[in-house]
Amino acid sequence: YQRRVRGLTRFTDTSMSFTITVGTYEKVLVGWRAQPTKTKVNLEEIFRHPSAYSPITCVASHGPLLAAGGNDDQIVIYNQKTKAELARVFAEQGSVNCLCFFEKEFLFAGCFDGNIAILRCSDWTYMGKCIGHKVAINDISVHRSGRTLLSVSKDRTLKLYDLVKGRCAYTTSLGFEGEKVSWSPSGDDWAIVTRNKIHVYSAQTGQKIQTLEEKKHILAIVYLKNDVIASGGENLVVNVWDITSGNVLFSFLGFQNRIKALSVVSKSTTNGNDAPRFNQYLISASSDSFVKVWDLDNPDQECVAEAFVDGRITCLTCNAIDWSNRKKKKPKIDNKNYSTARDSKSHEVSEIKEQNLNSDEQNQEKPKIKPLKSILKKPKAVSKDSAVSENKDSITSDVQSKNSNTSVNEDKPRNQKNLSFDKNVDSKTTDKEPKEIGQTEKKSKNQKSKK
Repeated sequence: YQRRVRGLTRFTDTSMSFTITVGTYEKVLVGWRAQPTKTKVNLEEIFRHPSAYSPITCVASHGPLLAAGGNDDQIVIYNQKTKAELARVFAEQGSVNCLCFFEKEFLFAGCFDGNIAILRCSDWTYMGKCIGHKVAINDISVHRSGRTLLSVSKDRTLKLYDLVKGRCAYTTSLGFEGEKVSWSPSGDDWAIVTRNKIHVYSAQTGQKIQTLEEKKHILAIVYLKNDVIASGGENLVVNVWDITSGNVLFSFLGFQNRIKALSVVSKSTTNGNDAPRFNQYLISASSDSFVKVWDLDNPDQECVAEAFVDGRITCLTCNAIDWSNRKKKKPKIDNKNYSTARDSKSHEVSEIKEQNLNSDEQNQEKPKIKPLKSILKKPKAVSKDSAVSENKDSITSDVQSKNSNTSVNEDKPRNQKNLSFDKNVDSKTTDKEPKEIGQTEKKSKNQKSKK
């Protein structure tokens, strides 16, 4: 994390470091983790992976993402933290000559047929292509805003693409073949390499500002600041140029073969007002199979770190990575503040329903519950005289009911049977005592058997 105290800026997180990745003619990707200290940089090899079926021509990285392309018409994407392959995209345009990331959103690939393929980093789908060049593309560079893209090709033209509208906005004939192109950190100018010269152009006017010339072929450039640029090539020296004056500020020696690629990474510590001019590390890769790290604030010092690769290096990329496994806390969102119109309406309806239910419950009278004492009362004591009187009353009620039945039967004709009795029982037997249930069932079964 970054902490500011009275103008003093310090990075106290020791998990911050940077990675260096190179591609080789032997179809192998080699990566190191660089951990800076006060005086040196410790390099630890992370992976060594055969990634392609042909020599690797270009690599690009942003955060944990790493992309590699070659003559096998494929773009392979890796995660440097997990060391896993995320995707393998087939380039229909032919072999891939250059790659460039714009943050974690898009990956641009300059191909052999003169088109620039655009891939979306979320799912690695093919979004489209920039058309214009007739021959193979040598190099591309995306503006820091992500709205424009520069490309140089073997057809000796430079094209400026408007990525918002998806068309070519500007084309100019250089008169020479542009081999490398790069935007400045501020985006106010760009630089183009041709053979042993570096041409710097203004983005506002499109006119040439400065020309920097070396004795031999230039193979790599990188911007250190808006007015400072570094170059390397077949002269076995890395020169740091001042663009405004056109002079060499200082140089790095110690190479036995040509310099193939350059890259720059900012340091992890600064000291506020006493901060050095550059506060950066310069990484170089040469054909003698060595990768070296230089401290730009100590040009007289030898390389801070170096590593040897079993093979011929073709390309180089480096970027800072946070290796800690801390998860970002998700911000808490109040549902009340971020509710939609539909949610508010449904909330109002639910409140109205709750109010109606409460009112109905209040209007309903609660049933009166008798106390247990009133239910569980002891039985009263009954005297003999009261029991005899109750028996007499029951006998008189039975006699009255029999008399009422006989009066009903007298009104009916003689031949008609009483419907209240069973069909097998005659009217003469009604006055007699009823027989037991078992005897009547046996008789009914015997009669059915006889029939």
